[in-house]
Amino acid sequence: MGQKETIIDLLKTNGTMTQGAIAEAIYGDKGHAPNIYASLTGLVTAGIVLRTGSNPSYYALAGGKIVIPEKQPQLKKEYRDVSRDAITNSYVYCN
Repeated sequence: MGQKETIIDLLKTNGTMTQGAIAEAIYGDKGHAPNIYASLTGLVTAGIVLRTGSNPSYYALAGGKIVIPEKQPQLKKEYRDVSRDAITNSYVYCN
């Protein structure tokens, strides 16, 4: 099975996907995303696949519904003020 057919099958199964998600499904990691760019562009040019959005772009089969997931709010890290903590060289042994 060729790369284009694999991409079409993934989009049939999963619906809307990003280029990174498609690459991860095919190769096992997102580092291979550039390897599928030409195939995705060819499918978009042929009208088989629709592309929407940017950074990241979402791909779906033409005629299907494109569902763009909402971005999850990132949690803000909180730090404790340690400026008044005592630092010693003593050990506490627990039995």
